[in-house]
Amino acid sequence: MAIKIVGCFNESTYFLGQLRDHQKSLYQGKLIALKSPCDTRWNSYYNCFHNILKSKGALTVCIFFYL
Repeated sequence: MAIKIVGCFNESTYFLGQLRDHQKSLYQGKLIALKSPCDTRWNSYYNCFHNILKSKGALTVCIFFYL
């Protein structure tokens, strides 16, 4: 499910822009990149899930407000 969320935001420039705006306002100007994992590196899956958890607040706002 997390990979689908990352893919959805990375495919839409509008929703990715909205996510970045919410991240800037919630995290004092910091942006957290949502990267899709690659199949050969298990660390990339960890980083994908970790970044989703770090940006949980901004994702919640985007999902409930815009969808």
